[in-house]
Order: sequence, then structure tokens, then C-alpha cells
Amino acid sequence: MIDLPEGLSARLAPAEAASLRQAVAAIGEEFAGVYSANVHDHRESRGDNSQLFGMKVWVHGHFRLQQRFDDDTEILVVNANGSYTVKVGPFSLGVYKLGDFLDDDIHSAFPDASPTKRGYGERNRAQLPLFECSPASPLPPAARFGLNDLIVGHFGNPRDGLVKWYLGAFVVDEHGRASWAWIQRLELPEERIELTRSRPPVVPFDAREADSFEVRVRRTSASQSE
Repeated sequence: MIDLPEGLSARLAPAEAASLRQAVAAIGEEFAGVYSANVHDHRESRGDNSQLFGMKVWVHGHFRLQQRFDDDTEILVVNANGSYTVKVGPFSLGVYKLGDFLDDDIHSAFPDASPTKRGYGERNRAQLPLFECSPASPLPPAARFGLNDLIVGHFGNPRDGLVKWYLGAFVVDEHGRASWAWIQRLELPEERIELTRSRPPVVPFDAREADSFEVRVRRTSASQSE
């Protein structure tokens, strides 16, 4: 069960809150599975690196969410500008990798500076005049939880898989500086636990045996004539 912040739940009808919880929970479950699968497939011996790992998490996560919500009329995956958004009720959920490790600071981590990703913070800024406040001032609860562009931010790496994830909303001021309006860390999804139980323990890639290969001696024409 996903626990939404009290200020957010208070503004939603029960059906809206249930749909948002369902969407966020599904995202967590799918990305837990994606991280687990890609950890098992990661091989430094063939040139795999953290950049490739992050790209595979993004591509496979996008694919699995499309499959998950394909027949859902309440939760939609909308593709645009080389990215995607999960739409549920009044909310747009951006799903982004914000870091690699458990001790990475969420308060200094935001989606990168691409127009699509920063658009979440800019659209939230455009909402703030409705609450008579600006990003530079401490946001009152009504404004903080009144924002509709949310981020599901995940952290992970090829050794440990998914290590933590968050739900939150950020704003960008007129100078391009980002800050979290609110952020909530979520429990690791249950699917990650089940995958860990059903599969063999993950061996770190730097401790795995080197890939075996066969060496064959090829005789040249010169050696054959001797």
C-alpha cells in the first residue's frame, strides 16, 4: 500500500486517491523487476557500464509500464518528445532515475536539465500564483500539495539494483533553480522481495567468473607445407 502525504490525500476524492496509489505502486513494482533483471544481465566483461545500465532501466521500465497500463482506462502512458508521462486523474507522473546509491541526497537530486524533465518544475511554478505564493517563499501546505506535476524518482546501480525511490513535486524558480515542494520516500516494492527469494543470490559483477572461451589453433598454409 502506498501512503500518500496527508496534505495530498485531503484534496482528493477517494477514487482519485485510489487511482494515484495504484499508479505509483505499479510503477514501483515494474521498476523493481526491471532493476532486478538488469542486475542479473549486467556484464562488465562484455563492456557493460553504468551508462548502459541506466539506459536499459529507462527503456525496459517504459516498455513494462506501457504493457501494464495498456488496457487501463484510468491510468495512461503518454509518449511525447522522446519521453513519456504516466497520466492519472489531474496528475502527470514523470518517472526518472535521480541517482545511484543509498546515501545519495534526494534534496540535491532532480531530473536533469532537458526541457521535458524540467517542464514538471516549470508547470508547477505556473500553478503557484493561484495560491498567492512564489517558489522563493516557503510554500504553505495548500500550495505544496496542490501541485499536479509529480515525480517518481528512483535510485539504483548494477550491483545493488533498486536501492530507494520517492514520490514528490519540485518547482523551478525564474532563475532555473530547482527545489522540492515536498518529497516522500516510499518502501521498496514487494516484487523486489519476491524476486530476491525466487532467484539465486546476485553475485557482484566484479566477483563473477570470467566468461569462458575456446582457443583453437589455426594452421596457416605455410605450416601445412612444412
